[in-house]
Amino acid sequence: MHYAQYYELQPQLPRIRLERDVPWTWKLLATASSGLLLIGLLLFPLAVDGGASQHTNQTTVTIIASALAGTAYASSVAILFFQSQSPKYLLHSVFIPFLLSNLIGLFNLVVTLACRNLFPLTRLGVLVIALCGTFALFYASAAALVSVNSGFCFGPRIGQAGEDRTYLLSDEEMQRRQLLKLLQERGGVDVAPSPEVVHDTFHIEIPRGSASY
Repeated sequence: MHYAQYYELQPQLPRIRLERDVPWTWKLLATASSGLLLIGLLLFPLAVDGGASQHTNQTTVTIIASALAGTAYASSVAILFFQSQSPKYLLHSVFIPFLLSNLIGLFNLVVTLACRNLFPLTRLGVLVIALCGTFALFYASAAALVSVNSGFCFGPRIGQAGEDRTYLLSDEEMQRRQLLKLLQERGGVDVAPSPEVVHDTFHIEIPRGSASY
């Protein structure tokens, strides 16, 4: 197929978004942020518990926990903004870890409140529960949306009728098959050499008499 024909077919090809490699610095940032969030949420029960204020400074614990959680949430938003073209990275390094951190922090706070009978709740307790619940719902919805749109849960199925096998194709293989299918719809692949190639090549004819000795 000539290059001009391939160039004409390029606008008609469906655009496949390829997963690009994410630098290790972004992976380290996501891991550190999820850890900071977990530490901050685990410190909130100390600030909510009035009895613990005898051994710890409740205001200091509240400030430290709020700073850790706020930094972690801000980092997740920054990662989501700058790495929006890497859904697999966002799913495994941001959405799932942050979801687990929020669920663990929420569970720890609820258990602390129930065991110590810290009712009615203070404003800080209500705020932390609402914050954890909201962000947990956000990360769970984002993870489900990315999984469905990117095909991580249900991969593309390619096979003939009557076959029970399911094959997972890479992005390059899908693009190659789509190009081949589009060429077949336009009349098949032209295997003949282009006029430019024929014009630029030459051949040597050997006289018949020189072939016999």
